Amino acid sequence: IRLIGLSRAVSEAGLHTVMYDVAEPDGSKDSTEDYAANILREIRPGSIVLIHAMNSHNQNARDALPLILEGLAKRGYRAVTVTRLLEAGGKAVTPDAGPSSSR
Repeated sequence: IRLIGLSRAVSEAGLHTVMYDVAEPDGSKDSTEDYAANILREIRPGSIVLIHAMNSHNQNARDALPLILEGLAKRGYRAVTVTRLLEAGGKAVTPDAGPSSSR
């Protein structure tokens, strides 16, 4: 999506435009396990995932969240805020030490 002048206005306000790189699958037909696997397959270091878990019709997304978080933990990842991700500046975010040069 490109809105003329939006990027400049956001930058001039000292803000950041944040987009996602992993979107939820059309989970209406997937099992909970398949839904989670589809998300996990796309995640990379620094990924921002878009899941509409609070939509009333999206119970599958809510049920998949624990599986997604467990899958992330098994791969050495964890969920962090966008603020924390931006503070890391492209480096991995470690649990207590902040940004690091490793995964």
